[in-house]
Amino acid sequence: MENKITKPGKWLYGLAGGIALFGVLIMVLSVFYMISNSSNMERIVIPGGKDVKLEKSGKYVIYHEYKSEIDGNYYFSKNLEGFDCKIFNVETKEEIFVNSNFTSSTYSYGGKEGKAILNFEITDPGIYNISARLMNNQQTVLSIGQGDMFISMILLSVSIFVLVFCLLAAKAIVIITFVMRRRNKFQ
Repeated sequence: MENKITKPGKWLYGLAGGIALFGVLIMVLSVFYMISNSSNMERIVIPGGKDVKLEKSGKYVIYHEYKSEIDGNYYFSKNLEGFDCKIFNVETKEEIFVNSNFTSSTYSYGGKEGKAILNFEITDPGIYNISARLMNNQQTVLSIGQGDMFISMILLSVSIFVLVFCLLAAKAIVIITFVMRRRNKFQ
C-alpha cells in the first residue's frame, strides 16, 4: 500500500489573511472609537464659563487641556494655581458637586494634550453652566467628556495586543503552510 502524503491546502493562506484582517479591523475600530469619543468633548476657555448641553445622565470628567487650539487660538499652560470650578444646572439652579479625579488619566492626540482633574455626576440631562478660573486669570482650556480616557487607553492597549497576536498568528500559519507544502512537494 502506498503512503500518500497530503500537503496543506492553499485555503490556509486565506485563513492567515483573514486572521490578519481581523486584527487590523479591531485596531481601526478602536482608534475610531477613541477619536469619536474625544472629539465629542466640549471645550471651554477659562477664565469664564459656558452653558453646555449634557445629553446623558451619569459621570463626566473634566480635563485640563494644557495644550490646545480653539478657533485658531493656541493655549499652552500646565499651571492650575488657584483653580476654581463651579457647575450649575441652568434650569434648576442646583449646584453640582465636583470631585477631584481619582485617576491620573491623560491624553495626547491631534495636537491636544490633557489630564483629568475633576469629575462630577448628573442625574438629569440638560443644560449646565460650567465656569472656572485660575488665581492669576491666565487663559487655559478645559474639556468635558463622559467617560474616562483611561478606559479608552485600555481599549487601545488591548486592540494593539490583538493586532500583534493576529499578525504573528497569520505569519506563523503562512510560514508553516509554505514549509509543509514545499517539503511535501519533494516527497
